[in-house]
Amino acid sequence: MPVNSNKVSAYTIYVNRWGTLRLRCLRCGYLGPSDGPLCPRCGFPLIVEPRGVLRIDREKPSILRYASVLNYGNKAVTLGEGLTRIRRVNGVMIKDESRNPTGSFMDRGSSVLISNVSGEVKVLFEEDFTLSIATYANAAGIGIRVYVNPDHVGAYAELLRLSTMSNVTIEFSEGGHGVDIIYGEPLFLDGVKTIAYELYEQVGEVEGVVLPMERGYLAWRFMRALGNCVSGASLVTCRG
Repeated sequence: MPVNSNKVSAYTIYVNRWGTLRLRCLRCGYLGPSDGPLCPRCGFPLIVEPRGVLRIDREKPSILRYASVLNYGNKAVTLGEGLTRIRRVNGVMIKDESRNPTGSFMDRGSSVLISNVSGEVKVLFEEDFTLSIATYANAAGIGIRVYVNPDHVGAYAELLRLSTMSNVTIEFSEGGHGVDIIYGEPLFLDGVKTIAYELYEQVGEVEGVVLPMERGYLAWRFMRALGNCVSGASLVTCRG
């Protein structure tokens, strides 16, 4: 099922820390390498351009059904994330992301990102994000070093689960030492955008969507992807 992907007419192919990717800033038009998730020119979040036109492989029961536009590495790391069901509660349709392997939409991003990783990864403790990254790294046989700020531990449940994983080393420290991955990485958001593709596939055109928001990455990447499928939808974000 082809869907207009709004491909840019020109882009830069370059080699950065993840390999050959096409990164682009939607605000200032920057094209080129970056050592982080933000545009080196204006500070806006970068995106990875899709690999091609979106074609849905309906035989795949996970986000692999959208592999035509996802920037997987040499081997896709998947635990069956995505294709979460739509529930109706008091007449409102709710997409149940708790059905993902670690109970979070983060698994979509972890699948794509970890598929591009080799060797030990260093990451700050960010609750469900870090748990998801570690879970997918474990599936790929990759070690994870997690830096936990002893003054801001907070989410004990996620930390306890991390402590039981054989591929995880936990270090209590105020700051990470050469952290490799942070929330908002372009490759991570490349997987997150599949929520929008699924909503379009399951429901069709929608008038509006409500999303939870902390830093805004989910809402921003969702709306960008949904705009490739439909026009005129409104977005409301809320803090919970």
